[in-house]
Order: sequence, then structure tokens, then C-alpha cells
Amino acid sequence: MAKRGTGQVFHVADEAAGLTLAAYLRQQIPETSWATAEKLVRARRVTIHGNLCRDAARRLQAGEVVKLLDIPVAAPPGPRDVHIVYLDESVVVVDKPSGITTTRHHEEAGWPKRRRQLQPTLDEMLPIVIARYLDRGKKKRPHPDQPTAPRRTTPVRAVHRIDRETSGLLVFARTVPAGRRHNHLASRA
Repeated sequence: MAKRGTGQVFHVADEAAGLTLAAYLRQQIPETSWATAEKLVRARRVTIHGNLCRDAARRLQAGEVVKLLDIPVAAPPGPRDVHIVYLDESVVVVDKPSGITTTRHHEEAGWPKRRRQLQPTLDEMLPIVIARYLDRGKKKRPHPDQPTAPRRTTPVRAVHRIDRETSGLLVFARTVPAGRRHNHLASRA
């Protein structure tokens, strides 16, 4: 990921709450046109609380931290950047690249799609990643000892999480019993 540079940091005051990101940038940066404000957002140069925001119409809340970066943030990882290490009917183990969150934060769950961060989380990408993996596996002749995974592609839940900027292996339960087994084992530890 590209170094984000120092940039300008703005703290959304109570009186600016409810403004769109573009309107707020126009307010904070003198002589900024609507087109320029929108271009800064589309160019991956604006973060809110450290998360890239590509929605110039996103409404801001008091207390949020908006940062205008000197240089654009690298494009966020997508499904093609996530690699499956192991897959069976109960679990999937993936190699998570840095720059993506594992799951959506609980406070974002009820937010309208427009207000959420526009980058999907790893658990939201996994159905695509698993489907691609299974489709690729159909083209190869499987080894007789290799377990086969059912076509179900949606994981039930993340077994654990790691920070957005950390890369590494993550386990997702693909069935309710697998998720419960993890909870049982974790409570005994």
C-alpha cells in the first residue's frame, strides 16, 4: 500500500454534522469547487476515521475525522487478492491480504449501504472467492484423498479476526456446528 503522507486532518464539529463529504471539503478547503471536491474523493484521497471513502454524498457525523491525503491510497484488495489455503464442508482458511477488514463493524450493520464504507469486507467477498475456487477445481481432476467441499459458498462467521493492515491466515466457519464447536473450544481455554 502506498504511503499515505501527512495531508490535512479535519474534525467534524457539531454544526457540520449532516453535511455531505463534498460539501464539508468545500467548507474546509477555501476556493474548492464541487467538481474538485468530488474528484478528490473519487481519486482515493479522502479517509474517514482511517477508512477510504469513495462516496462524496456520504453524510458526516459530529466527531468523525476526515483526512485529505497528499497522495492517493492504493486501490483496496479485491476477491482476486484473497487466496484459499484450505476448504472443506465445515471451514475455509484464507490468506488475508493487508488493507481489508475481516468483518463489518457491528455499528455499521444497520447503516444504509450508501453510508457504509464502500470497500467490501473479507467475509462479504468470501462467497465470490469460494465460488471461483470451486469452479477452478472443477477443471482439474481432484486427488482421491482430497476432501470435496459442497457448492455452498457463504461462510457462517469468522472464527477470529486480524487488523485491517495485517495479513495472514484466517478461519471462517461454513456451518453453524463448526461455529459452535469453536465457541465451545474457546470457552474451555
